[in-house]
Amino acid sequence: RTGNWLLGAPAVRPTRDASRTDTTVLSIDGTGRVRSTLYHTPEADARSDSAEVKAFRTFNFAGATHRVGLAYRQRHSVSRRADAIAVPAGSFGIGDDPVAVVQPDFPANVPLSRDEVDQSILSATYELSIHDEFELRLGAHRNRYEKTFRDTRGEQSAQVDTSVLYSASALWNPASRLHVFASYVAGLEESGIAPDAAVNRGAGFPPVGARQYEV
Repeated sequence: RTGNWLLGAPAVRPTRDASRTDTTVLSIDGTGRVRSTLYHTPEADARSDSAEVKAFRTFNFAGATHRVGLAYRQRHSVSRRADAIAVPAGSFGIGDDPVAVVQPDFPANVPLSRDEVDQSILSATYELSIHDEFELRLGAHRNRYEKTFRDTRGEQSAQVDTSVLYSASALWNPASRLHVFASYVAGLEESGIAPDAAVNRGAGFPPVGARQYEV
């Protein structure tokens, strides 16, 4: 805190690791012959680095308390994963005695897809408080969102979106047991990647605008 200014600079780095998974699928033909296929999915990992610098100033004017603020947020996230790979695991007759299963020949190197997001948000906020009777909060947020995706074949797509988002809320207390509240928030939601079956496989979709109202 410096005078009427309140400063802050938090940072966080969550990570997630997914262990390898193996799934066996058995198919049986009309003669009772069983074919075994092992679907092997290697390890995957994800991380997200985010940091924020913010400053707020509070002052009193005209019988009310005012608070203005500026904040800058930066996020960088990377997610890597591999598609399941089919590995032949032998065959046997459905009436045969148990046999030793040969160790599957897993590939040494499996191509990984890479999903990377860079996002920055510059925010300006204003808060008004009149005793315990009325509160008003307003915000404007300039957002830049960039998403890059590289699939397991090495093909890459990119998507950039720039927008200005707004938020507002108000709280009125006309009586000790009566409170009236309303809010509006606009944001972005990630819309993912085109699936393998699509003509534009691996293409990154632009983020979808989302709005929330409360009364």
